Order: sequence, then structure tokens, then C-alpha cells
Amino acid sequence: VKILKKRKINIACVQETRWVSAKARVVDGFKLWYSGGSRDRNGVGILVDGDLREGIPITEKIVIGGDFNGHIGATSNGFDDVHGGFGFGERNGGGTSLLDFAKAFELVIANSCFPKKENHRYLSELLELRLDRLLSP
Repeated sequence: VKILKKRKINIACVQETRWVSAKARVVDGFKLWYSGGSRDRNGVGILVDGDLREGIPITEKIVIGGDFNGHIGATSNGFDDVHGGFGFGERNGGGTSLLDFAKAFELVIANSCFPKKENHRYLSELLELRLDRLLSP
């Protein structure tokens, strides 16, 4: 939560957690919903800022978030209805598959709809990546 507040992030999906069972709780102003197995691995969760949470209407919508290991590319290039034009790098086969999936189910890759700060990326010695995606209706 400290990093989310520092970077002014209002919603975050977390994965590979070690939380057991499925619960919801408030953590330093953020609402955390999480679910994990009985062996303290492979858990997932969603953190939502308290102010944002108060403005959420009471409806159900599907949101898919995760590390999809696909590069959607820097531009929409044929996927204008699902790619917002603020991607990164070169599109690969996994990225095309993700874009096709989004198109088939009328979803938008939400975090391709706005520019990102340079420090919000994964860096290794060989690669510079932004693989986490959020798909929404």
C-alpha cells in the first residue's frame, strides 16, 4: 500500500501472493479483496483506494487483470476498438492473441488508454517490459 500511495495508484491487481482462503479487509485506506489456496501460494487480490471504492456503483462487471506475457505494441494498428494507442515496444504473437481475445469479448485493454510514466516498467539486463494488463468492458 505504501508504494501505491507513493505512486498515486488507485487500483492494483496482485498475484502470486501467499494469502490463504478468500477474504476482504481494509489495509491503510485501501480495500483488499483476495483469494488464495490452502497451501499459501498462487493467491490473487485486488486493492482499491478508499475514495475510488466509495464512487463505485453497485453493479457487476467483469474485469480481467494479469501478466499475460504478450506485447501489444506501441500503437493500436488495426485494433483501434480495444487498444488505446499507448502501448509499448513491438507487438508479438502473444500480444496479438490478447488483442484478438479482447476484441472477441468486447473488452478494452484499459491500461493502453493513457500514457505511462517511465518508472512504471520492469527492467532487467536484457529486457524492458510492461506485461501486466487490465481488460474491462
